[in-house]
Amino acid sequence: MTLNCNIPPDIPFFKGRHCPLFGKEGKGRFLELKDRYTSVHGISDDQDDPVDFPIDGIIDLHTFQPGEVKNLLPEYLHECRKKGILEVRIIHGKGTGMMRETVHAILKRMPEVVSFRLADETAGSWGATIADLRPGQ
Repeated sequence: MTLNCNIPPDIPFFKGRHCPLFGKEGKGRFLELKDRYTSVHGISDDQDDPVDFPIDGIIDLHTFQPGEVKNLLPEYLHECRKKGILEVRIIHGKGTGMMRETVHAILKRMPEVVSFRLADETAGSWGATIADLRPGQ
């Protein structure tokens, strides 16, 4: 299922695609999340400029709600596979475990995921999950 949104197609992470994450709320919701992301990560940024989500094999989900991750995580993993990144660290935090459970449920349903496990002590322990991906397109 593809949802339309008002985010311009030149935003790097969503380039050439409809936006499944922000749905009808479109650019306004993107800018709200972008503002939250930039403030958490100490990035000084003009609110009207798009934020570039790096595809580097590490995604920090602290700034997202579990419902937002359902579309974001598969998209991010797809982009990692396209770049040949087959081991991805997903930082979901320790908290109550709700985000971890959401992440694990998503990973279990994805045929592109060979396996996943909680990270070791050096990579975030039970606050992060390591996903191993099949080579892809």
